[in-house]
Amino acid sequence: MVSVVPDDTGRDPVVGELVASSAQEIVVKRNDPMVGEVMVHFPRAGFIVNAAK
Repeated sequence: MVSVVPDDTGRDPVVGELVASSAQEIVVKRNDPMVGEVMVHFPRAGFIVNAAK
């Protein structure tokens, strides 16, 4: 489980299961109450990934 936040503004984390990580992107699987299971893609640049607490 990881938490992903932007490194400049808006510190609302996206928490979920790390599915993929490369030099270009981070992919997190999470469950959204309105739409169900989703894969959220983040660019590597501009985001910080930490172990979820």
